[in-house]
Amino acid sequence: MKATLTFDTLKVGDRVKTRYSGWATVTQVGCYSGKMIKLNCDERKWCCPYFYESELDLKQKENESKIRI
Repeated sequence: MKATLTFDTLKVGDRVKTRYSGWATVTQVGCYSGKMIKLNCDERKWCCPYFYESELDLKQKENESKIRI
């Protein structure tokens, strides 16, 4: 079974996949008037920790989305 997260329902601790930096943990939501979230990437490939919704791949396995760090 797959769960699909939406940008508006992301919470601190959710695991998401970015389009270019791989997996990351949400560390802050509602940044810059709610247009961005702050992530802690597992393998940092980009110096800016803030991401727009368009930079995320929110389709993921249910068990991956429930991992909390």
